[in-house]
Amino acid sequence: MNRESTTVKKYFKEVRKHLSCSWSVKRGFTKYIKEQLDENVLYDKTITREKLVELLGEPEKVAEGFDIANQKEIRIIRSDG
Repeated sequence: MNRESTTVKKYFKEVRKHLSCSWSVKRGFTKYIKEQLDENVLYDKTITREKLVELLGEPEKVAEGFDIANQKEIRIIRSDG
């Protein structure tokens, strides 16, 4: 089983830090974003924070996108995992 790179984990931890909602909703939102990414990005041990920012944006901007995301879809993801 592949594991997310340390850089990816730190990036999404930073995203969650900028969200002001419950832990489970934060988890659902970050899971939703990760599912949109190519697996090669998630498991690339050499990926840099700069590359993630290039692909997704600054963590605080990603968190701002939470308001735009489909809340119903995020709740479904949260209940699945």
